[in-house]
Amino acid sequence: MKKVVIALIILIIPLSIFSQDDEYKAYLLSLEGIEHINNKEYKEAIVLFNKAIDINPNIIEYHYEKALAFTLSKQGDSAISLLEDIVKWEDATDIIYQLLATNYVVSKRNDEAAILLKDGIDRFPKSGRLYAELAGTEHGQQNISQVLPLWEKGVEVDPNFPDNYYYLSEYFSFTGERVWTIIYGEIYLNWARIKERKEYITKNVYFAFNESCFIPEDTTNEQLRFTLIKIKTANPDSFNGPFEWEYEYCHRKVLKSMDKANKLQFTIKEINTLREKFIDCWFSAELDKRFANALFDWQKRIIKLGYNDSYGYWLYEYAQPNEFEEWFENNEGKYQQFLSWVKENPLEFEEDESVYRLKYK
Repeated sequence: MKKVVIALIILIIPLSIFSQDDEYKAYLLSLEGIEHINNKEYKEAIVLFNKAIDINPNIIEYHYEKALAFTLSKQGDSAISLLEDIVKWEDATDIIYQLLATNYVVSKRNDEAAILLKDGIDRFPKSGRLYAELAGTEHGQQNISQVLPLWEKGVEVDPNFPDNYYYLSEYFSFTGERVWTIIYGEIYLNWARIKERKEYITKNVYFAFNESCFIPEDTTNEQLRFTLIKIKTANPDSFNGPFEWEYEYCHRKVLKSMDKANKLQFTIKEINTLREKFIDCWFSAELDKRFANALFDWQKRIIKLGYNDSYGYWLYEYAQPNEFEEWFENNEGKYQQFLSWVKENPLEFEEDESVYRLKYK
């Protein structure tokens, strides 16, 4: 009996090693497939993912990447057929729902995309990705009233997913609520990776500051407008106004100490000064106790660490590239130190730290 047991062990060990080697081979094939996708060589990628799937058909990522290659090579029907299968798997993710919805929309199956995304949100209720995708689908169907609540719900449930902030900052740039153009925009800029989007939001936020704070020489501070909310009070310092009003009022007090009359636009340096003085005003008035705001906490931390200037030039480089270059020439070491720090300490929100407009209603 003892000899039989030993023989079985000898047989099992090589089979186990072989199995592990096969799994590793499939993994390497998938990596090579992803490289082909990155090089837009979709046909070659599909061949490699087929080989990986033949070896290990239970790895959902191989199927997803194959579907992505189908999608990018405009083989929508093949992508849909594959995704409709794996979206039912127990280990399916919100990204699979997103890719399937995208293919539905491209195939003019918008109603099916909306139904799918709502099912996905039921399954992944804290997926900002799916809220953003559903908002885009509703917008495409001209259900405009549904779009803003979906973006803001996405921010509420998934505060570290960037896309909803991008769309919200863009949306509010077309309204008088520049408070939210600026706040949503700055949060997005901390995470922006797509150059075109970063440049667009940078200029949007920069423009919002200038539109809000430009005070012509022949008028009064009443021209300052960050919000559509208008409240007149004889005792503004002791008045408990809504968030947007308090944001504007703090800036109003700050601007009185800055020589902005008859200037055409802010420099990045002036926005940095404005940020520092605003944060001092906000926390001195203990508004942080009424309106918890993780972005303002973040700004306060940066100021305390001495990174305020570098942070501002990092945010607004695309708005004023000449000013950035001039500053950078004299502050390269300080800037690189900040970049190293922010790489190790990126802006991150805890689940209960979401920053969104309806939080203060």
